[in-house]
Amino acid sequence: GRSKNHVVHKTPFPFLGLATCDHCGCSITAERQKGHHYYRCSKKRGPCPSKYVREEPFADQLRSAVAKVALPAECFQILMTYWSKDQALANQPIAEVKAQMALEVPEIQAQIDRLLDLHLVGGIDRDQFLAKKAALLERKKEFEEKLKKLEAGVAAWLEPTREFLEAAHQAHRVVAEGNLESLKEKAKESGSNFRLAAKTLQFDYRLPWRRLAATRDFFNFGEMWAM
Repeated sequence: GRSKNHVVHKTPFPFLGLATCDHCGCSITAERQKGHHYYRCSKKRGPCPSKYVREEPFADQLRSAVAKVALPAECFQILMTYWSKDQALANQPIAEVKAQMALEVPEIQAQIDRLLDLHLVGGIDRDQFLAKKAALLERKKEFEEKLKKLEAGVAAWLEPTREFLEAAHQAHRVVAEGNLESLKEKAKESGSNFRLAAKTLQFDYRLPWRRLAATRDFFNFGEMWAM
């Protein structure tokens, strides 16, 4: 007989895998009833009194959570202005070291070359040449290590800060666009330990999102930047 390939179309439940039941700790499952998606405790550990929550209020709670740490374009631009000022201040010592190296490193190499010429014509012996060369190379190494340390210090906080501000700005777009999968991913990025308790979503903000969420007045940017 003829056989047919049957394609199974799964109903998409965008919030699966996000939360657990606050009452018993079981995973949250979902089902479709009368055209609506419902999320509930999977009850894998036995009976649980937790109630169903419909997808729409679930999404509203997630949207509110993400909106609390979202940066609109105006806020983002102001904070990036502060970031740019900090970047300029942090890069100033780096520029100074680079300028000093541009002057001194060629001179160090020139001194090493002169020492080598002097050694080759018998002006100084091998031990004297090696000792003086080592001292000059050590001076060059000090410049390089100082520059590396300054650059590492700047990279340690400037880039993560910029990436965080951009992620918070993206959160604003996610809330505005309304895509539930994107909303879930942004919620997972900014929060953790999601639980459903009596149809109410509970969670903890991650750092540094927690600090942003704690800043109620988004117009006091200077104070927030100094936190």
